[in-house]
Amino acid sequence: MDNVYGSLQKLLGGKENREKYFAAWLKVHWQDVAGEDAARSFPDNLRNKILFLRVEGSSWAHNLLTRKKEIIDRINSSLNDIIIKDIKFSTGARPKERE
Repeated sequence: MDNVYGSLQKLLGGKENREKYFAAWLKVHWQDVAGEDAARSFPDNLRNKILFLRVEGSSWAHNLLTRKKEIIDRINSSLNDIIIKDIKFSTGARPKERE
C-alpha cells in the first residue's frame, strides 16, 4: 500500500492537486470516517489542511466537535499522512446528489 500511496503522491504533484484528490477521497469515504454521523454531515472543502465540514444543524455540529480529534486521527491514519490539522464547521443542508 505504501508504494501505491507514494506513487500517487508523486503523480499528484503540487499541494493544490493533492488537496483536490483528498477532498474527493473524503466525499467518497465519509461514511467510513464519520460513522453514524455521516448522514448529518458532509465534507465540503479542504484547504491548507483544514477540512470544512457542513453539518445539518448546531446540535450535530456540537456532536462532531466533541469527536473532532478522533475524526482527524481517523482520516490521517487512513491516508498514512497528516492531511487534516483542523476541522471548521458550518451549518447547511447536504448538497443534492446529481442524477
